[in-house]
Amino acid sequence: MPGCGWPRSDGSRIPSFPARLRQCARLTISHRLAADRGCVDPLCVCSEMGGTAAGLTSIPGKARSEGEMAYIPVSENGALAACRWQFGPRTVGGYLTAYGLAIVAPILLFSGALLHGYISIENRQLERQVLQTARLLTLDVDRELSGLILSLETLAASPSLAAGDYERFHSHATRLVRANSGQFIVLTDASGEPLVDTRVEWGETLPAAPDTEAVRQVIRTKRPYVSDMLPGQNLFAVAVPVPEDDDASGVLTAVLDPTPLTKVLETARLPEGWSGGIADSSGRVIVQSRDFQFDAASLAALRSREAEGRVEIISQPVPDRLQAITRSGLANWFVTASAAPSLALPQALSWKLFAAAGATLLALSLLLAFYFGRRLAAPIRMTALAATALGKGEAMPSLALHLREVDEVLSALKAASAQRRLAEDQLRVAHERMTLALSATEMGMWERDLATNRVTWSEAMYRLFGRTPEEFTGDPDQVLSFVHPEDQPRFRQAYLDAIRGPSDTFEQEFRVVWPSGTVRWLYRRAFVRRGPDGKAASVLGVAIDITERKEAENANAQLAAIVASSSEAILSVSPDGIIATWNAGAEQTFNYSAAEAVGLPLRELFAEEGLADYERIRSAMAEGHTLRLESFCRTKIGQVLEVAIVANPVCCSPKSVSSYSITIRDISARKEHDRHLANVMRELTHRSKNLLAIIQAMARQTALRSDNLADFEARFSGRLQSLSRSHELLISNDWEGALLSDLVAVQRTAFGPRHSQIRASGPDVFLRPEAILNIGLALHELASNAERHGALSVSSGRVDLTWSLEHGKGDKPRLMIVWRERGRQPAGALLHRGFGRDVLEHVVPTALGANVVLKAIPDGLLWTLDMPGDHFARGRIPPAPAT
Repeated sequence: MPGCGWPRSDGSRIPSFPARLRQCARLTISHRLAADRGCVDPLCVCSEMGGTAAGLTSIPGKARSEGEMAYIPVSENGALAACRWQFGPRTVGGYLTAYGLAIVAPILLFSGALLHGYISIENRQLERQVLQTARLLTLDVDRELSGLILSLETLAASPSLAAGDYERFHSHATRLVRANSGQFIVLTDASGEPLVDTRVEWGETLPAAPDTEAVRQVIRTKRPYVSDMLPGQNLFAVAVPVPEDDDASGVLTAVLDPTPLTKVLETARLPEGWSGGIADSSGRVIVQSRDFQFDAASLAALRSREAEGRVEIISQPVPDRLQAITRSGLANWFVTASAAPSLALPQALSWKLFAAAGATLLALSLLLAFYFGRRLAAPIRMTALAATALGKGEAMPSLALHLREVDEVLSALKAASAQRRLAEDQLRVAHERMTLALSATEMGMWERDLATNRVTWSEAMYRLFGRTPEEFTGDPDQVLSFVHPEDQPRFRQAYLDAIRGPSDTFEQEFRVVWPSGTVRWLYRRAFVRRGPDGKAASVLGVAIDITERKEAENANAQLAAIVASSSEAILSVSPDGIIATWNAGAEQTFNYSAAEAVGLPLRELFAEEGLADYERIRSAMAEGHTLRLESFCRTKIGQVLEVAIVANPVCCSPKSVSSYSITIRDISARKEHDRHLANVMRELTHRSKNLLAIIQAMARQTALRSDNLADFEARFSGRLQSLSRSHELLISNDWEGALLSDLVAVQRTAFGPRHSQIRASGPDVFLRPEAILNIGLALHELASNAERHGALSVSSGRVDLTWSLEHGKGDKPRLMIVWRERGRQPAGALLHRGFGRDVLEHVVPTALGANVVLKAIPDGLLWTLDMPGDHFARGRIPPAPAT
């Protein structure tokens, strides 16, 4: 339009919109050229364009940076105001795009909200149906597993297993699984050792248990257990406890093919077009319908569900289907039901149609805005692209704007871009080398600028501290909060000592706490950079995770403490049989110090009786086997020990044995105890037989001489009680014997108040068990006779029981026992021969090799026993009196 714009001094006009856009671009480019010549005044720019400074004002003393407008409009009216508006933060294309979005976006949002509400209702109905189907399918699976568990529990309660007849049980179990190839039954004890395995014939070597985890779970919970799919096999295990009282004596495990579970899916009466599947807790597929396939998304969903009984709906748009996943109540399995694609298709198509229509409408709006924006702001956008490329360090694009000033600027930018790219390439190579070195060790880098008091981290540092870039703002106090509370004081002090002290480096080990609560050990080493004044300017450091090393150090320290504190001898031996290490238990056992033992051949520890066992150990060491045996070793002082030895190989690689660990336990005391116990059992058997023979004879003789049953019971009971008292006395002395005075005391108490009429005296004599039993029987017969017919039948009667030792020419003295009754003569008692008289005159003398005298004396009865000293207990023979 003629007359439009602002007049120049030569009569021309500054064009107004839209021609002024091109004018503004030329002003900017010319200003950059003027700035290169050192001109900082806007008049220079105007002179470059052949214009005047009319309408412009300068900014005194201030240079213009690249891209900055080199003129200030005096008035908001006119072309210069339009230029300033055009070079603001917004563009014409941006305004047009926003205008198109403002029209289309509300329509799309409103339509999407309506469609979403409708689809949500339809989806909820479909989700309920899928969920109910999955639950019914889970009940069918649990019912099938319950049948398997019940069958296995019935087999575990079989009579042959309860009777310990494993061969019969093996035959029975083999018949059960014979028709199912690949399936088998294994019986293990509580420790997991196999007892019966149908994979092999009875009597053959049993292979290892197929699922030790199932055995441990059953023993721990005392309940049946259904495992996941066995590793590398299309099998799963069902294990039940073998009952024994209230505990489990073993575990019966059946390893089964999951193929029969397919019938559960086939007979589940799923709606047409539906499908299902079963997977274990690790995501391995057990069975699935013919038209169903577990994909990566559903398997990932399975692994993320750990709560028992939790039910969730998994919607997946590709392929269009709806799944419900439930957990089995008897096994750690997941059961999945999937809706037919046709059920979810209408909702998916609705969303697709809406998305397609919305995208088309939005694209059309944006295309129109882009087209008109490009037509209006093409020169400006071209220049902006060139500047952006330079700022990013990218290659300058080839632009054909057909403007001389712009082309000159682009040539200068290209030269600067080439120099910058060369420097960047050199820096990139150096950075890649450093990154490669750091990534090989997972080492992180950090820097603290003391001027800004900010900390910057490399990517590895975020991983070492368990944080994300959003969680860390660069505050040093925030870094300190990540450190374990116990390590924070020394963490801070190490930094302060470094920047204040003369040293330029420091290193430290410390702990950090991740947001999850995990504690990790880190090692840091830092360098302090100082300024010209010697003060610290920044700190540059590296850090690395040393948790595994610290754990290994702690484990080694604990293992060393266990070995050092063990009372058993623990030593390591090199492959050539030389002792390498020696613990405190070994010093106590063999009396060798560690300095004396290390370097000795292992053979030096074995006695002659154990040299054959040493050769067995050497053979096991050569073959890399573990060996357990009992042998004989010799201590430094020559004492021979009975020992239990366990030799285990120490492998530094699967095919290489670096040394042997040998544990030696002194079992001499246990062996001696076993031998003593065997002797005691033999002695007890012998004495039990003698005791039964005595009781049998007593019963027979008492029955022959008793008038009636009551008389027999009274007589026999008294004799048994007498024998019992003698036995109790011997037991209290560990069957080594007893004092004669103690025997008299226990036998005398059987007569109640009348026992005070018996006066006993004599020296301490310790007799052997057979003498105690026979003398006790004789004393009972004498006292019983005196109570019925003799001195104890009247209150005025008295009994004098004395014993004495008579030393003759032999080494052992003889024992003389005298029973003398006073106060009443048992008239006719000696004329009646009964069991008591047979005991006094025949049984006791014969058993003890003694001489006996039984006769009536005036006013009473006399019984004497003269027995040899052979019946004194070993080591208890009384010494001869001094002459």
